[in-house]
Amino acid sequence: MNESSEDIGGSKHGEDIEGEKIPVKTAMICPECRSWIDIAAKMCPICGLRIKHLPRPASEGRSRITAALLALFLGVAGAHKFYLGSIKMGIIYILISLTAIGFAITLVLGIYDSIILFTMSDEEFARNYD
Repeated sequence: MNESSEDIGGSKHGEDIEGEKIPVKTAMICPECRSWIDIAAKMCPICGLRIKHLPRPASEGRSRITAALLALFLGVAGAHKFYLGSIKMGIIYILISLTAIGFAITLVLGIYDSIILFTMSDEEFARNYD
């Protein structure tokens, strides 16, 4: 974090690689009394409301069901790996599937990955792919 960062409306501004300012969220508004509180607070210090932190959705709008369906139907080509952000593994799937035995291997791996993704909880998916 930058020493000259300003606290503006509950967010600080850090700098990314190109030097552009990006917001970093550090506070939220209490749903009861509408005062600013720390984002990690379990209870509002003003009104005493217990804060429920909902699990965050996977970054970039990724969906567990979409990933599982991609693994099931396009798993041979590694589409689910690309979707989940694992570009290297997606390329490896494509290269392996170019041979007959490799096609069979990636077919089995795609079905296996789809079963894992279908049976995984949303919280575990968010933890693994966030």
